[in-house]
Amino acid sequence: MPVRLCFSERSATELFEVGGELLSPARMEALAREDGFESVEDMARFWWAEHPPEEGDRIAFEGVLIRWQPLAAAVEQQAA
Repeated sequence: MPVRLCFSERSATELFEVGGELLSPARMEALAREDGFESVEDMARFWWAEHPPEEGDRIAFEGVLIRWQPLAAAVEQQAA
């Protein structure tokens, strides 16, 4: 699913778009947590530290969102 994440110096998140749908602030927070970050602010700090813009005060990432679930067999083995 296509994803676009924009961060700016004036705001931790400027825009999150997934599959052509703009996310609400609550859904942005949930996406950051699902991606392993403590919060949207934590995610923004990562992007600024690891992928700062060459110029300007805005980071725009476009990529693909990948989600997966554990295989049923693996879940059953853990329960046993």
